[in-house]
Amino acid sequence: SKMKSIGVKAVMVNRLMAKNDREGWVTFERHGVAGRWNDTEKNICMTSTKFVSAYLFSMKKYFELVNKEEYNKTHDAVTGLLKKDIFVKEMKKYLENNDNKPLALVAVDFDNFTQINDKYGRDMGDVVLRKYAEELMSIEGRFIIGSRTHADNYMMLVNQYDERGNQLSAAMLDRNNRKFMEFCNEQCPEVDLIINSGVVLLPRHIDNVYTYMERAQIAKNKARQDSTIKCVFDY
Repeated sequence: SKMKSIGVKAVMVNRLMAKNDREGWVTFERHGVAGRWNDTEKNICMTSTKFVSAYLFSMKKYFELVNKEEYNKTHDAVTGLLKKDIFVKEMKKYLENNDNKPLALVAVDFDNFTQINDKYGRDMGDVVLRKYAEELMSIEGRFIIGSRTHADNYMMLVNQYDERGNQLSAAMLDRNNRKFMEFCNEQCPEVDLIINSGVVLLPRHIDNVYTYMERAQIAKNKARQDSTIKCVFDY
């Protein structure tokens, strides 16, 4: 009905292809002339379609680049976790709006991580850092936000209880870490990576978040100094 109302005599539809296998269609309408499209007209339409396809693909890549730049301003490029200053800001916001849920701060770092970079290269080191970030975020019902605070150091804000009511414990963190260690042993068998964790249980009201971040770090350092306990709780 549209073609009839505007007097279109012929329509050509060209397939539009992008390099990521997405596709669409470009339609060309010819007014006032009946009959088939000649070769010159077809070539013009096909050339126009290629131009549109290239233009849209370039715009898509441009906006992906812009979004990536914005993302990298707030997130660590290797792990995808928040940068430290953004983590602190977001944690303050979350604590201000918290509906009295019991929360905790967990600080983590590794012993012997530099050996992975030395023996297997920095690319493998990045793989290990990224894998551990994934393990942190997979703590079901607990993970809220996290940060790679420095090199092989992490900090995360978590719920003390999961959805089933189980309380955060050293044993639970150890179970989570063991899955990660299996991955490390497969990928970097020559390195004895050791995970040190410190946990501080947060009160209902917090005046200074840096105080509790420091307490989590102190608990983590105690774990490093103890050869038998690799997770220390600060109550």
